[in-house]
Order: sequence, then C-alpha cells, then structure tokens
Amino acid sequence: MVTALSNKSSEDYKNQIKIDILDVNFTQKTVADFVNHKLINFFNILMIPTEFLKSDPEEWENMPDYQLGPSVVKSMKVVNDFAERGLALIQNYNSILTKNENEKQFLL
Repeated sequence: MVTALSNKSSEDYKNQIKIDILDVNFTQKTVADFVNHKLINFFNILMIPTEFLKSDPEEWENMPDYQLGPSVVKSMKVVNDFAERGLALIQNYNSILTKNENEKQFLL
C-alpha cells in the first residue's frame, strides 16, 4: 500500500470507484489496489500524519498518528450542498410568488 501511495497509477480514479459485481477479478483485489498517490492529499488537507502507513496495519491501533485520523474524520460535519441549495432556492421562489399560505399549498 505504501508503494501505491507514491506511484502514479495508470488508472486515474475520478470521484469514485465503480465496481462491477460480476467482475471475478474484483475478489482478488486488496486495499492497495484502490490506493494511489492522490490519497496523500486527503491526509494533507485534514492534517493527518501519514507515518503510520509505513507500519504494519496490525500495529496501527496503538499509534498516535493513526488514532488522530479517525477522530478528525468523525468530527467532520457532512453537508449535502446541492440539496441545501436546492431547498433554499425553492423556498425563496415560493416566498416571491405569494405570501398567502393557501396559495402556496396550491402551488406545491
């Protein structure tokens, strides 16, 4: 996995990895197959040290660098920006059309 972090992959994953369930080769993949050099950006942006990646994964639980990662990620607030913007747009549009509650219900 450490070598996968430093190597530029020939497969450039965009926003997500798409997996075909019928692909038999998928069952033989390891975590390293889904890691590339761009993963380091994730750690850098969140200011999570990456030294633990050089150790055996069985030792990670006891390492302070690793323990910081889950605590940082769990403290993040996830926001669905598209949904919130859409809702705000609809609410603004409805308030412009009419102030009467009965008319609003009719429009919806």
